[in-house]
Amino acid sequence: MKNHLWLISVLLFIFSLNGLTFAQNNSKIYQFTNGNWFDGKDFKKREFYSVNGILTSKKPRQIDETIDLKNQFVIPPFADAHTHNLDGTFNLEKIINAYLDEGTFYVQVFANYALGAKQAKPFLNTPSSLDVIYANGGLTSTLGHPFMAYEPRAAGFYNYADWEKNMDKIKLSRIGENQVYWFLDSKTDVDAKWEKFLAQKPDIVKILLLDAENYEKTRNSGKAGDKGLSPEVAEYVVQKAHQANLKVYAHVETSFDFRLGLKIGVDGFAHSPNYGWNGKIEDKPKDDLTLADIKLAAKKKVFITPTAQIGKLESTNYTAEGKEELQTERFNRVLERQRNLYNLMRKNGVKIIFGSDYFGKTLGVELWYLHDNKIFDNRTLLKIGVEDTPAAIFPNRKIGKLKDGYEASFITVAENPLINFETIKKINLRFKQGVFIELKK
Repeated sequence: MKNHLWLISVLLFIFSLNGLTFAQNNSKIYQFTNGNWFDGKDFKKREFYSVNGILTSKKPRQIDETIDLKNQFVIPPFADAHTHNLDGTFNLEKIINAYLDEGTFYVQVFANYALGAKQAKPFLNTPSSLDVIYANGGLTSTLGHPFMAYEPRAAGFYNYADWEKNMDKIKLSRIGENQVYWFLDSKTDVDAKWEKFLAQKPDIVKILLLDAENYEKTRNSGKAGDKGLSPEVAEYVVQKAHQANLKVYAHVETSFDFRLGLKIGVDGFAHSPNYGWNGKIEDKPKDDLTLADIKLAAKKKVFITPTAQIGKLESTNYTAEGKEELQTERFNRVLERQRNLYNLMRKNGVKIIFGSDYFGKTLGVELWYLHDNKIFDNRTLLKIGVEDTPAAIFPNRKIGKLKDGYEASFITVAENPLINFETIKKINLRFKQGVFIELKK
């Protein structure tokens, strides 16, 4: 009897899997005519079909529906490679809708609550929603960043004035420990906590390097948020992560941090070094990247997320009433450095990808900053945004290109974005894995 029950259970399981597969592959077979399709360099008039959620230029025997694109321009969806959104169910539908509205289908979340990822995932990674991966907490030293980004609010202190008054309470609360931040002060700490960290099933690993050159000076400062991992512990974490087949991204502040990241073998950088430099003292940071650093980054094929728009935030002062005052001269120096540095990176083959790092905002904050300030031209913006960034987040999937065998995911706009990039602000169709996406209102 037990054997019969076991057999029935197995058959039901196989049937459910087959049913799932059928449901996934049961999307309509579409023919798309009169479209201008992006080939990575330009737009070409082509005809494509979506069969089982995959693009093909070969006409299938059966076509369920023909869609006349009426000379629209077709591009792959965008991706956001650095955010802290989608952490739990608070405002989840609103943020998902905002991403889909701007044409972003793929997202990489750095430093989130592990529980937040677990709560959000049932609403993600489907043809009608976003595809998202999570870091499940930042790895840092005791009281290091991102402790102050999360703990004060977790402890019930929501404005900066209360933080200083209650700093002793905040330091002791540790509500987010081993959820949104992990304190690793030694290799022994790493060994003791590593399996618990892996048990929360991170998709990627985020380590924190904050002026690692002076780690020994800051480790006992008693200040919260002014440090990250020591160089030795950071290297050990990278080794452990790679043994677990997990990629590692490093938060960096200085050029030393960046060089350290290259030395210990990180796969990417969550920022470019000196990303928050505000030009107060001189025309460029005292220790900026050299051409040798940039060429080494290209050789090691690491990804770099500039988070350029933070440069404007750091060039902004606030009055007592909370009014923003942009320091124009300072900001112009920031822009000059960004244009020179990021284009030098591109010229030498560094893999730049886009991410906003602006809680509550989506990719558009970064994308339009780069566009409006003429840091990259339209072709570069498009290639990085719709090809390079999605492929960096999901390297084992065929996304980011409109060609045979790739996922049938794209957006359409009325005009050629290589000529008029503003057209991207008004998307007409959103199509993901063989299914049209209707935005929720």
